[in-house]
Amino acid sequence: APFASADFDTLGRLGDAVTSELHHWQLELARLPADVVQALLALRDTCAQVRDALLEFDAAVEPAAAFASAWGDERKRICPPTEAFETAHKAAAQLEYELTLAQAALTRAVKHGDVDNGRLQDNVKATRRSWIAAQAVVEQRVLALAFKSLDFPELRLRCPAAKLGDVVAAGDARSATRSRAMYDNSTTLHMGRHTVESVEFGGVRVVLKKFHVGADQERVAFLKEARRLRQLAHPNVLVLNLVFIEAQAGYLELEFCELGHLWQWLERAPPRTFGERVTVLQQALRGLEHVHRAGVVHCDVKPENIFVSGAGVAKLADFDVSKDDATRVTLHSSATVVGRTLPYLAPELSNLAQRATPASDLFAFGLTLFD
Repeated sequence: APFASADFDTLGRLGDAVTSELHHWQLELARLPADVVQALLALRDTCAQVRDALLEFDAAVEPAAAFASAWGDERKRICPPTEAFETAHKAAAQLEYELTLAQAALTRAVKHGDVDNGRLQDNVKATRRSWIAAQAVVEQRVLALAFKSLDFPELRLRCPAAKLGDVVAAGDARSATRSRAMYDNSTTLHMGRHTVESVEFGGVRVVLKKFHVGADQERVAFLKEARRLRQLAHPNVLVLNLVFIEAQAGYLELEFCELGHLWQWLERAPPRTFGERVTVLQQALRGLEHVHRAGVVHCDVKPENIFVSGAGVAKLADFDVSKDDATRVTLHSSATVVGRTLPYLAPELSNLAQRATPASDLFAFGLTLFD
C-alpha cells in the first residue's frame, strides 16, 4: 500500500537496495564456519516455532479468560448456600439444646411429684415440633450443598458438619459423558411433576426420569432420589444405573420393569394363582422392611410405586419425598401434602408437623393390599 503511488524508478531503486543488502549478508554467511551456519538455521527454526506457539497461546487466552471468569462467578455462588446451611445448622442445634432443657425440666417436675406440669409438657411438644421443622430445613440446605459439591468437592471440607461425603452417594453413579441424545426409541410412560420415559441405550431398554434441576425444590428432589436409591440397594428396590445432568435437566437412568406397576401388572400378566399375588406383595414388603431398617420412611407407598420386573420380582420405587430418621416431618398445605398421594396417606399425617414413621408406610401398604 505505501508504494501504490510510487513511480517505477523509485521501486527500481528500492529493489536494488534490497538486492545489495541480501548480497552483503550472503557474503557474511560465506565467511562463517559451517557449524555456525547450521546453528543459525536451527535458531531460525526454533524462533519460528516459538512464534507459532505464541500465536496459539494468544488464540487460547481469550476463551480461557472467559472460562476463568465464568468459573469464578460460579464459585461465588458457593457462599450463599454455605452460609444458609451454617445458619440452619446453628438454629437446629440451638433448638435441640432447648429441647433437652425442656425435657429435663419436665423430668424433674415428674420426679418431685408435680402433677400440674401441663405447661412443661406443652413446652416440650412445641419445642420438639420446632426442632423437627428446623431439621427439615437443614436437610434441604444439605441437599442444596450436595448438588453443588458434585462440581466443587472442596465443599465437603469447607462444611464438615454437612457430611457431604455421605450425602452424595449418587456421585458414584454420575456420568460426565452421557447425554439425552444417546438414547433411542423413546416412549413416554408418565407426564407430571417429572417426565418418565422408556428408552433404549445400546439395545437395552431402560427408564429415564427427568428433573428440572434449575428449580431449587426439583434439584433437591433429584439428588434425594438418587441418594436414596444408591443407599438402599436391595433386590426389591428399583436399581439406579447412573445419573447425568444436561443443561437445566437432571436424569436418573433406572432399570426397566417390563410388567409395569401393580395395576399394569394385573392387566399385562394377570397372576394365575392367589399365591403369585402373595409372592409379589411379600417381595414388596421385604423391600419396604429394608428401607425401614436403613432409617428411611418412603412416605408415598401405593400401587403405582411398586413395579414388577419381567421375572416377576417386585421393586419399590419413587423416593423423592422420602424421609430419614432426622427429618420425618410432613409438608402441609391447605389441600394436600406435597408430593404424596392423599388416598394412601396415614391419618396421623394430616396434622401439621407430625412425624412420618414406618407405621405410616405400613398403613399405605395395607391400603395397597386392600386395593
